[in-house]
Amino acid sequence: MLRPLFLVLLWVAPLLPCAVSATVWGETSEPPVQIGALQRSDLEEISSQEAIFLDRLRRELLPRQVTLQYYGENDLIHMVQNGALNFVITDAAVYASLQSAVELRPLAGLVYPEAADADHMTASVAFTAQHEAGSLSLAEIKGRRLFVTDKHSFGGFLAFAAELKDEGFDPEDFFSDVSEFQKSDAELVKTVLKTPGAVGVLPACTLERLQSAGFIDAAGLTVINAKNGGGLTCRHSTKVYPGWVLASLPSSDLGLVRMVAATALAATSPGMLQWSFPPTDFRRVHNMLIDLGIGPYAGNEGKLWKGLFLRYRWWFAGIALFMLLILAHGVFVAWLVRTRTKDLRLSLLKQQKMTDEILQTRARLQSMEKVQTVSHMSTLFAHELKQPLAAIRNFSLGLLRRSQRGELDAETMHSILEKMVFLTEQASNIVNHVRKYAKAGKTERLREDFRTVIREAVESFGKTADFRVQVSLSLPLVPVWVEINRWEIELVILNLIKNAAEATHEVKKPKIEIVLTEDEHHAIMRITDNGKGSQDVPIDEMFRPLFSTKTGGMGLGLSIAESVAESHGGRLNARQNTGPGLTMEMILPLYQVFPEAVD
Repeated sequence: MLRPLFLVLLWVAPLLPCAVSATVWGETSEPPVQIGALQRSDLEEISSQEAIFLDRLRRELLPRQVTLQYYGENDLIHMVQNGALNFVITDAAVYASLQSAVELRPLAGLVYPEAADADHMTASVAFTAQHEAGSLSLAEIKGRRLFVTDKHSFGGFLAFAAELKDEGFDPEDFFSDVSEFQKSDAELVKTVLKTPGAVGVLPACTLERLQSAGFIDAAGLTVINAKNGGGLTCRHSTKVYPGWVLASLPSSDLGLVRMVAATALAATSPGMLQWSFPPTDFRRVHNMLIDLGIGPYAGNEGKLWKGLFLRYRWWFAGIALFMLLILAHGVFVAWLVRTRTKDLRLSLLKQQKMTDEILQTRARLQSMEKVQTVSHMSTLFAHELKQPLAAIRNFSLGLLRRSQRGELDAETMHSILEKMVFLTEQASNIVNHVRKYAKAGKTERLREDFRTVIREAVESFGKTADFRVQVSLSLPLVPVWVEINRWEIELVILNLIKNAAEATHEVKKPKIEIVLTEDEHHAIMRITDNGKGSQDVPIDEMFRPLFSTKTGGMGLGLSIAESVAESHGGRLNARQNTGPGLTMEMILPLYQVFPEAVD
């Protein structure tokens, strides 16, 4: 709005007594200051700020002549290349094009109140009439009619075309028709609202300014591909790029350059577009020009490659240097390998000889360990096999006596024979386990539910017990997982139950309680009896090999049980009850489930 007023002032200036012309203020022998500005029909506020800057600059340089002339894009580039200007005011897209031909020096940049800085100033906002979904993607507007004010405007169209390109669309055939609207921005918005399915594109923040001025009601619009942030607080549909730049040509006097830069930074207008520090990062703009194939990258693939090389020349130089270093390193390593091959060959032969010796020693140690293990398991075999064989003998003698007395009925014989078969299978399992252990040298351990192992041990005890004793179980409702050799642990539990039962043999109401609990890392099984106990015997003596309180006992049961528990990473404890009886406690580590195992 200020630009037409300023042009009117320039037109009437020669009629005033104190003025000399529209482009000359004062008379001096110094050459005039020539400023070229990019002509854009959709950015009246930019032109207004340029007028304010020009007015202030003329006052600062009085009586030196200062002229400002508007040019189209191609004409402005031509004037800069011919050195006909001292300063140039242009958007970031044309500035990036000029940079490929002339080393311009950025002095200041225009910044909206809604922008964080001059590097985050320009974007496009695409809109249509209010949509039921509340938002639309780029794909949903393909094939519609588009209205813009200027197809060459950076924020008015080019930024949006680059966004389409980034999303994999061709801007040339994305819309059914692209119309350049020669009227005001407000009229363009009204035309979009009246045209069914039409889409409009304007520079970002234009909708907010039109609504603030009362020209439109933005509530009736839907922003397409809406984005937030990026250094710009108003609604936009594209990436955010640098804005307008005031720059000097290389031939400009440094004193004049400092004066112009200081004047621009001082030419502020509260609440309006401001001059600020210049943008510093034009890489996004160059990338946009390359993607769209315009500016210095238009129509010539060779220029495109040249532009890419110029943009990334330091990267290319770094890569070349890196390749040279790799080549030099390869040559050095090859030389080093050749000079040390003989020593390495001798070292490998020595290492191979040492490896063979280690393997032989390891084999001898394994053989010795296996002999020791078989000896240990033979002791276990002798101890555990004695019980089922003794029970089978007793059952056989009982059957024989009943048969001789004629008291043997079918039911009794069937029950005794079932127990004998069970004991025979148990003895066979003991033999097979010891043979397998002697052959393999180790026992197999699997993930087992400790509750199930305890139940089966109690069931085995019930089938082989010579007398009745009440056994109560208190087990958790959920599985308690441990990694064990099922046969060994079940044998230990059975042995502990038998010991508890024998201790209660002379008690009127014998009772055995088995309780299973767990803490964070361990499963804990306690077997408590109400027998006579062993108050006169120290607890440590109970686990000593060959020590027994039973007449005819071998003194190996608890010693072997303790050894089995420790081989599973656990331990076996004993303690006297406060009342009658003894409590045996076996603690085993819980099965650990690692994330890799779960995967």
